Amino acid sequence: MINPDRPNTGVSDTLLSEKMIICCGEDTTELLWALRSVCARAETAYHEYRCYRFWKFEEFTLVWSGIGTGCIEPLLFELIDGFPLRQVVLIGTCGAIPGRGVRPGEVFLVDKAYLGGAAIRLPESAFPLSCRFGEERLAGLGLERKTAISTDFYYGFAVDPGARVKRLQGQDLSLAGDLAIYWDKADLVEMEIGQFYYLCSVFDSDQLEYVAIKGAANATDAIAEQTVYSRRVLQRSLASALQLLGVEERFEPPAAVSGGGGESAGDMTKLTEEIKLYWTIQLAVCAVLGYLGSNLDFSLAGGAKAMKNFVVSLIAFIPITIGSIYNLVGNYYIRMCGYTIEGAEQEDILSPALAIAYLIVSGMMWAVICHSFINYFWPGQVKNWMSLTLGLSVGILINLVCSRLVIYELCTREKHLPYAQRKYAGKYSEKLRHLYRCACPEKKR
Repeated sequence: MINPDRPNTGVSDTLLSEKMIICCGEDTTELLWALRSVCARAETAYHEYRCYRFWKFEEFTLVWSGIGTGCIEPLLFELIDGFPLRQVVLIGTCGAIPGRGVRPGEVFLVDKAYLGGAAIRLPESAFPLSCRFGEERLAGLGLERKTAISTDFYYGFAVDPGARVKRLQGQDLSLAGDLAIYWDKADLVEMEIGQFYYLCSVFDSDQLEYVAIKGAANATDAIAEQTVYSRRVLQRSLASALQLLGVEERFEPPAAVSGGGGESAGDMTKLTEEIKLYWTIQLAVCAVLGYLGSNLDFSLAGGAKAMKNFVVSLIAFIPITIGSIYNLVGNYYIRMCGYTIEGAEQEDILSPALAIAYLIVSGMMWAVICHSFINYFWPGQVKNWMSLTLGLSVGILINLVCSRLVIYELCTREKHLPYAQRKYAGKYSEKLRHLYRCACPEKKR
């Protein structure tokens, strides 16, 4: 039932708690995954209205909303109005400003914040905005403290931007001014902490305690990293929030937080899925080879039998080529997932062995294709060994060219890898490079 007294959230007091955790703008699937990984109990109630969702637990309520001032202002106003909210923690991801010593995946206690390019305009003397929470409890988290700058622009609040953002900054003078004033004062960039601190202080008396715990999911000059680290950051920030609210003893601590080994369940899931896909494709190729072997006629006869061999081999060559290509691509992505979770060196034996097998199979298939084609249209005019040799050469050449193109593309892509993977880029499958005589384009330069 929608509460008319809270027209934006529609939430009733029965869904609220004195202790609350707010997450803005993150993917709800990843948020719920992080919740299940640290929370041992199921929620007792759920509410959803407009761009807000509420999960009620016995000890606290988890709230999800959209991004920025336009979402968090009505949320905080309606939560604080008429309800004895005592403690609220804001969690989520943010961007790391290069040169501040912040690595993606790390979680911080963000105790101070500035506003830049935001709907809330305050004099420079009002900054930095600060959290308000028991110092002893904050110190007990053991988190490093950082400062953030909060904005309502995701792409617009950036230094060295592209042409479209330059036009935006050139016309919005307040945005350009805030960027010049506050960029060098912060370690992180995100879209809610400054607004959160300001609105909590304005809407409430001195009864409410509020603080933000967020982690860097990407560097501001490498936004593609965000999807790599967001799960890990949400898991760690949520676990720290539960600890701060004093309910951690009722929940299972996540391995990524307590273990110290850097391995997260999210990254393990990605690695497992890549391995499953790799072997699914390779096993499918085995099935194709079995079908091929049971349907070919090895008598080297002409006529209808030759045409059947031609058609069957040509059709089977397509999935076998896909398997050959994914042998290279799968090797690459499995290796990248392994390094994301601080994995060890990949053995790099199976993929090169399969690559050699694919070269041989491709050559043999094209030997059948060429011989069958020639024997059907020009029976007896070309010697068998000549047509078989021609097909063998064509098949090996096709596989070699396709594989070289794939490896070249993967080598070129490596310079755009996320930070944590970039240091391994030069190691990509030297055996495969040597096998296909494909030097890394980075090394050529």
